[in-house]
Amino acid sequence: MMKQLLVRLAALVMAVALALGACRKPDVADGPGASCGLTDDGSAFEVTGRSDGLYPVQGDRLAAAPLAGLARVSKTGEGVDPASGKRWIAMHLAEAEGRALRDFTADPTDKKLAVVANGELASVHKVRQAITSADFQISCCNPRACARWSTLLDRAR
Repeated sequence: MMKQLLVRLAALVMAVALALGACRKPDVADGPGASCGLTDDGSAFEVTGRSDGLYPVQGDRLAAAPLAGLARVSKTGEGVDPASGKRWIAMHLAEAEGRALRDFTADPTDKKLAVVANGELASVHKVRQAITSADFQISCCNPRACARWSTLLDRAR
């Protein structure tokens, strides 16, 4: 009787694990940037059809419109962080977009910023403190999309 109960319990656990398999967090073997756009519950941000830009994210909800389109962003530098090995891009926002970013991050609670480049997430970062300047940098989590992002910013110059 106990053995049958354990077998049924094991089968139930396996069924649940298989059902949730699509929601697992990808690992390095899944490819570059595989975990770039994950929400807190392990699902992915949907960016299909979105224009290139810097998007506000609040409570795992990606806004419909960007805070700044990439055409209104100037690249001021780029490099690789020696500690993490992640590529970063420094930028300057136009006045209106800089103000929108300052307003959005004034209270950083449960907020993130996402960068969409050519229909892919290049970056998603938690806002840990208010951004008070139109000049800042963001590191990349998807190398392929980061290269596209950098190229788009170069073309906008």
